[in-house]
Amino acid sequence: MPITNIAEGEKYTVEILGANRKGEGIANVEGVPIFIKGAKAKESVNIKITKIMRTYAIGEIVK
Repeated sequence: MPITNIAEGEKYTVEILGANRKGEGIANVEGVPIFIKGAKAKESVNIKITKIMRTYAIGEIVK
């Protein structure tokens, strides 16, 4: 089922819940897993959604 509750370019403040095998931080926004390069577990970061895939999204840290 396609993701419709978030959109590319939207910004969020999220807490990083853990990391995947690539070392990307994992957060959750509106039930959608977000992978964020350079984010570390248990930190709070501001992100921007850069790409939406079928079952997850990719974000980047913004200042």
